Amino acid sequence: MHTFRGESKVVEKTLQDALKLEKQNVSPHENKIGQQLKEMRTKKSLSLRALAAKAQVSYSELSRIECGHSFPSVNMLRKLSPHLSVPIDELLFMAGYNSQFPGDQSVYLNFDGEIVDMEQEAANMYCQDTALFLQLIDWYHNYNIEDAKILMLFLDALKTEHHLFKDPDVTITKEKSSHFLEFMRNIKSLIRISNHFLKN
Repeated sequence: MHTFRGESKVVEKTLQDALKLEKQNVSPHENKIGQQLKEMRTKKSLSLRALAAKAQVSYSELSRIECGHSFPSVNMLRKLSPHLSVPIDELLFMAGYNSQFPGDQSVYLNFDGEIVDMEQEAANMYCQDTALFLQLIDWYHNYNIEDAKILMLFLDALKTEHHLFKDPDVTITKEKSSHFLEFMRNIKSLIRISNHFLKN
């Protein structure tokens, strides 16, 4: 754990230093970061416009970067990192901001650009519900991209349901929220029925 936190501080300092400095010794023509970002985006099955929208970056600037006409800033890489599922230290290294190759324990950012202690998060999940944690690991080793999309949609629906129960007037009207909550109850009922038949 202490190793991760130590590396997190190093990466955070690299981020801060890189934000203050101009690119040194690496020109857009010499670095292939644009092509690498495009390959990462394609691997995630994201269109250029979709990635720009998710990361809240300029579509035209991202396009110029991928074409090699512009160079990504540290802030741009920081925003792209979680959406590409690539550790920020690796992106900094590929872009030439960090001359030291990332260590064994990579550093990940959340969607707010903050460093996430993945080891601690995994430990928390394991302690909270070991069966769920192990089920997710098993699912991870056998899933495909469509399964991932369906799971994400379901988790988003559960999160919406949770927020509606806490404050039903925040995001949508009571009428819409009642329809949504009824829909979620039906889904959960179907899951329980399916699980019953699968076990028998």
